[in-house]
Amino acid sequence: MIGAPRFGISRRLLPLAPLMLAFLPAAALAQQAGPPIAITRFQGKVVPPVTVSDRSGKPIRLADLRGRIVIVNMWATWCGPCRAEMPTLESLAARYQKDLVVLAVSNDEGGWPDVDQFWKTQFPHLRVALPSNPDLAVRLGAIGLPYSLIVDREGREIARVPRGADWIHGELAALIARSVSQPTKG
Repeated sequence: MIGAPRFGISRRLLPLAPLMLAFLPAAALAQQAGPPIAITRFQGKVVPPVTVSDRSGKPIRLADLRGRIVIVNMWATWCGPCRAEMPTLESLAARYQKDLVVLAVSNDEGGWPDVDQFWKTQFPHLRVALPSNPDLAVRLGAIGLPYSLIVDREGREIARVPRGADWIHGELAALIARSVSQPTKG
């Protein structure tokens, strides 16, 4: 048919198809439609005590991290959105090394063997840990994974992020930039 619309990829764009497909996962995170990613309804509320264990079994307490912005990121190796957001959390932590701690708390039932198989040395700026208490995610308000709680320098909630996100672009990047620019009260 003459003048019938053609669907598909233009031959001129065909060589670029592999490159475009490579960016789909990042674009999907960046272009999530719907309500704002960060929930700020509980902003200013004191966060309950959080204790997790590092690789050596040493406790990491949220209270010991006062003076820095902390993202408590609940994740698991079997969770696709968790794995997808991890590189953006790594970039964010590298950008704000002096002012931000990303505490990546694995919820894998297999513990360190599961974490080690995925983690390797991919994310040197994130502090990986296991929960000291099995109900930690529920106590922090998580209803699924990934789930992140952003905590200010004094241990009060800034926001909750109940899904996977792009932490280096858009709303969350701006929220973290504003948070780290706030001086410590005292």
